[in-house]
Amino acid sequence: MPYTAEQMFALVEDIEQYPQFVPWISAATKLESTPEQVTGKLEMHKAGVRETFTTRNFLKRPTEMLMTLVAGPFKTFEGRWTFTPLGDKGVKVGLTVRFEFANAMLGMLLSHTFEKNCAELIDAFVDRARAVYGKK
Repeated sequence: MPYTAEQMFALVEDIEQYPQFVPWISAATKLESTPEQVTGKLEMHKAGVRETFTTRNFLKRPTEMLMTLVAGPFKTFEGRWTFTPLGDKGVKVGLTVRFEFANAMLGMLLSHTFEKNCAELIDAFVDRARAVYGKK
């Protein structure tokens, strides 16, 4: 991506803006914030199902953000954003997420949808970067 690691990190950190550009996030609240971590609550709405989950995100500005579950419909949830500077070429953004729904029925209904949403998330951030920082 033709942006800096700091620019992309800032977009991912700013969870309160997610409902403006992430199609399946209907609400987002920053509950707590320090220079080292952000705790946020997201409301996910997809396929007629609405779920809320809270994560604590550990910030290693501007190269990494680690997400851990605080509360929500998951038995386990861990995520990692990486922002690898590529010099004049910008930044490589990566996202890995491991999760398991606590309710087996909910897991059967939503696991595929949630995996697809995670895959589409980087595209949403690329579009957001263009809107905020301009097309480069």
